[in-house]
Amino acid sequence: MKTVVYADVLFLINFGMDLISIWLTLYIFSVRINYLKLFAAAVAGGAYGVAAVLFDLSGFLSLASSAGVSFIMILIASSGSAKLSVHIKHTIVMWGIGTLLGGAVTAICSLGGNSYSDLRTHNAPFFVLALAAALSVGVVRLISVISSVKQCDATVTSFGVSRTASLLVDSGCLVREPISGRPVVFIKKEVFGDLNNKDVELLCGGAENLEKLSPDTKRRSRLIGVTRGNGEALLIGFIPDDLLLHIKKETKSVGCIVVLEDVRDYDGYDGIIPSSVIK
Repeated sequence: MKTVVYADVLFLINFGMDLISIWLTLYIFSVRINYLKLFAAAVAGGAYGVAAVLFDLSGFLSLASSAGVSFIMILIASSGSAKLSVHIKHTIVMWGIGTLLGGAVTAICSLGGNSYSDLRTHNAPFFVLALAAALSVGVVRLISVISSVKQCDATVTSFGVSRTASLLVDSGCLVREPISGRPVVFIKKEVFGDLNNKDVELLCGGAENLEKLSPDTKRRSRLIGVTRGNGEALLIGFIPDDLLLHIKKETKSVGCIVVLEDVRDYDGYDGIIPSSVIK
């Protein structure tokens, strides 16, 4: 009996799998997600899935074209803003997630006596894709939690001195400087408290202290909007001379905005840093 392939169903299945794979990849690497670009990348993947069947791509040609399209999807979803090596790494991870998702679909279908090819027919069990997606998301999030860095040391150079702070790594810290998009690191004032520096005291206040800062510190300052339990606040952040992260045996310089705070508690740490800076 001849198998009938419905292009609309095939597109939707590939679109769904690519959407999940790309989203999970960006999630793992803490890349800011633009959902319009994410959907555009998944549309490209869905269209390729249909074309691969229509033109009967197989062997090396199928592998090469699939790799190329995967790379293009990552470029679309992430706006091509990272280095080439980073995009290649993201593409490889996306392939791995796609394999995990496809394996979950196959396993679930086999439990019901179906084959993966059944997904390409008009009577495709779409709930299978949803269930496989849920399983894949769970596995990826578990791996991400287990392998993630929980703490790192940072050496902040500013005000003519260098100070080392123990920072809590938090995936929920998503604050960024609105103009440049730089991530924001929150550090207790005590790290620089021994300086008896007027600017250190002023930086711990609100936006009303901006005009009171010294010219050099004012030039480096940026206003940062945050939302907390007691409402919205406008804080003053500054660009340090240097910010070095010490992660395991690696040391790297990162471009972040630093906000000094006087009363916040960070569960025994000197501050908090977004996990996106670590990866």
